Amino acid sequence: MLNRRFIRFRVAALSVLSAMMIVSVLALPLGGVGRAAAQAVPPVPTASFTLNGFLRIKLTVAYAWLRSLPDSTSPSIDTAGRGEFVSVASPAPAWDGVQWWWAVRRGSGAVTGWVEQNSLEQAIAVTVTPATPSGQIPAANWNVGKPLVIALGVPFAWLRDSASSAGNARATVYQNIALIVRDATPIWDGVQWWWALNLPAFNTFGYIEQKSLRTLDSLSPTLTPSASAQPSADKAEWQAGTMLIVKTSLPFAWARAQASSSAGVLSTLQPGVQVKVSDAATWDGVQWWWPLATNYGQVLGWVEQNSLQIAPVPTSPTPTPPPATWGMSNVVRVKAAVTFVWLRGSPSSSGQVQSTQPSGSLFLIGGAPHWDGIQWWWLVQPAQGMSGWVEEHALELVSNNSNPSNVTTVPLPTPTQAG
Repeated sequence: MLNRRFIRFRVAALSVLSAMMIVSVLALPLGGVGRAAAQAVPPVPTASFTLNGFLRIKLTVAYAWLRSLPDSTSPSIDTAGRGEFVSVASPAPAWDGVQWWWAVRRGSGAVTGWVEQNSLEQAIAVTVTPATPSGQIPAANWNVGKPLVIALGVPFAWLRDSASSAGNARATVYQNIALIVRDATPIWDGVQWWWALNLPAFNTFGYIEQKSLRTLDSLSPTLTPSASAQPSADKAEWQAGTMLIVKTSLPFAWARAQASSSAGVLSTLQPGVQVKVSDAATWDGVQWWWPLATNYGQVLGWVEQNSLQIAPVPTSPTPTPPPATWGMSNVVRVKAAVTFVWLRGSPSSSGQVQSTQPSGSLFLIGGAPHWDGIQWWWLVQPAQGMSGWVEEHALELVSNNSNPSNVTTVPLPTPTQAG
């Protein structure tokens, strides 16, 4: 009798213990079994970003951290500010159980990290293009990769961040600066057609109205950059690192995306500009093509051999003394005969271009001059926060008053653009 009671007590106790274990498992928070089950099937991403596509940190976000892993608790490796542009490093987002994360690159691509989807947006909004409005100029038939330049008679055009005359200007594009069609479908804004374009010279992109553009096919035959109608088949004995210049007898040379006369134009090289051979030449059945780069390694493209020659050996010229009336905080102006100047990061014709300023722009001299065969001046515009090196022959003295306010009180020319 005692054994039967003990057995019944033991069975009852085991039943109670099992029930308590079941209740405990069901009561686990989502951080345990429940969360694992929830993460097993992530939702469908609410955004679809393509590889290497351009994104922007939302203007409603003060900043976004680039994290080492797709998780809010992972370490921050970099910070992207409001409105900053980034590119997609992977087309596959990651789900952390709460939100989606995208791997993106900042700047030149040296920094890659994860940013939450809620802080990102398309850099250029996708717009549905309506049919060609009746009675209006039809859209041009330009394919992706088609090289374009500014139309004859148009002094410059603004590359805007949206397909609208009210869009912000990202860059100023002058004559003979190459643009590449980014999207074969233009956008109608109710007034005119806009094309999405890449601007290789400034490593940026945006929109320009169709009437301000033309194809390279419409160039005058006198501007053909080829040095000879019958190029030589003899390959030059140039090695990687050889310094060359564009022949001074040419109006310019085009650096192309491939070793072919029909390839898209990446940049326009002026006569006498110094370039560097980056690799072996390629024969296209007609002539030799050489891949070129700048002194600091930026890829320029392919140029035909007959437009190039060995760079002259530099000499040590005696510097020409600067004008006695030029000094710190003097006001200078871009000459009226000069269409525009480049503000460079170093006092050299191969210095990296930081911005482009039109004729009539005013600057303060911000430092001592530098001589490298021509005189260079370090210029600043305090009101606009710009600075850089400009060659002296493009400038003229306006005032020797040392008050920096001259740059802001003297009226600056306001460029206007028809349409």
